Amino acid sequence: MRDKPWIVLGGGGHAMVVIDALLSRGCEVLGFTSPEKAAPILGVEHIGNDAVLDRYASDTVTLANGLGSVKSTDRRRKLF
Repeated sequence: MRDKPWIVLGGGGHAMVVIDALLSRGCEVLGFTSPEKAAPILGVEHIGNDAVLDRYASDTVTLANGLGSVKSTDRRRKLF
């Protein structure tokens, strides 16, 4: 069975680590989300904010939590 492609939630340093790990494993990463437009991370494009997820059926992609915790883990915990 083939792995579903991935979308990483977040666009900061932790997202970069998650994207790097996925790419190192040979996974297809469709893109990453963040509230503001962002430059590509390791060649993976910013695909929009979290609202873009409505375009994907839940059984067609896998989401990865790329939110870090610089000041607080509240957003990361809520997302999880």
